[in-house]
Amino acid sequence: MSGIALADGRALDRPAEIALAAATVIAVVAVAAALARLLRTAESRSARSRLTPALAILTGGAAITFTAYLAYSLRCGGAGCRPGGGDGVAGFHHWWRAHDSWQWSGQLLVASVGLAIAAIALWLGARDSRRRRLPLWIARLLYTAWAAIVFLPVLYELVSGAL
Repeated sequence: MSGIALADGRALDRPAEIALAAATVIAVVAVAAALARLLRTAESRSARSRLTPALAILTGGAAITFTAYLAYSLRCGGAGCRPGGGDGVAGFHHWWRAHDSWQWSGQLLVASVGLAIAAIALWLGARDSRRRRLPLWIARLLYTAWAAIVFLPVLYELVSGAL
């Protein structure tokens, strides 16, 4: 059964698509909950300053996730990404040029998980939870990983002169 699922190119894309849908729902709910909390404490400046880092990460994360989705949809379109796509070690060499590589859905998955965790950090910040910093740092690390996945191949090509 797993051989059939892996033979289908879309099987590798589904986790990224599901993560994107779930992250979008989580973000909308978290923003609504945080907004409701802020409207109740309109006079409190500490509530606003407490939410600023999480709101900045969530806003930037939404832009990053949208960019990841655009890259994924342009490269993997209707046919879906297929396994492989590289000719180097473990199929990673020049994957960023290929239309048939699973890494496009991988970078969307990382960005989507970062969006969901940033939304949770915003929600925890609105509730004035002591645990609000951990998800904020996890989201920062995920977006740093996303940036490395996306931009290191470009740096590789610039350094190696392959562009």
